[in-house]
Amino acid sequence: GRALHKKKNNLNSFVKNYEYVSEDLKEEDLQEALTFAESFNEEKNSLTKKDAMVLKNETEAIRRALGNRREYIARVIKMEGKIQALTIGAIVTDEEAVEHIEKANPAYRGLFQLVAVEFARNLPQSIEYINREEDMGIAKLRSSKEAYQPIKMYEKSTVILR
Repeated sequence: GRALHKKKNNLNSFVKNYEYVSEDLKEEDLQEALTFAESFNEEKNSLTKKDAMVLKNETEAIRRALGNRREYIARVIKMEGKIQALTIGAIVTDEEAVEHIEKANPAYRGLFQLVAVEFARNLPQSIEYINREEDMGIAKLRSSKEAYQPIKMYEKSTVILR
């Protein structure tokens, strides 16, 4: 509907203006995918100390997930043979998948929308829900996730074990 019209326009713009390949992450692309994710996070400027630490931890999580791909779904979007977008997720139940990581080169309008669509398109048909994970307290990430009109959002909680 109207709520997702802007995202659809961005997606259509990308598909119309660029040639790309969407594929499962291959063994030979692991290092390039990791380098892409690391450089993506390094390019973020004007971050608070907390946000910088969150992104550092996220980069380490990406490194671990890419090293253990049997448990994860990992897809890339390539343009002219180079990775320009990466998504990592998993199937949680017969009806639910979770998208842990979504990275895309912001220079291409609609690439973020494409990587989200490609993640969903390549899931089993039984999957009805995609959990787009938490926003880690990053305002832009939160607004991006809210723009997809989620059916439910949970308050983040922190548990401290003593």
